[in-house]
Amino acid sequence: MLYADDIVRLTASLSVLQKTLDIAKNSRKFLLLEFNTRKSLCVAFGPRIHNKLPLLMLGENYIEWHDSINYLGSSS
Repeated sequence: MLYADDIVRLTASLSVLQKTLDIAKNSRKFLLLEFNTRKSLCVAFGPRIHNKLPLLMLGENYIEWHDSINYLGSSS
């Protein structure tokens, strides 16, 4: 999902999510984009979510896991 300068990536697995982050990193120069990992976060939903999730990376920086998000004024 895209809105202005915000992007939401939804995937069913962590490995696919990491692959989409890798694609974003590799495509950013072509698309003239910059990503701010300090403003980026990961949230996992569902009954089978582990307490300790592996860190995902966008470029050389890790993206932190959070319990909820606030996207365009809506909290989840």
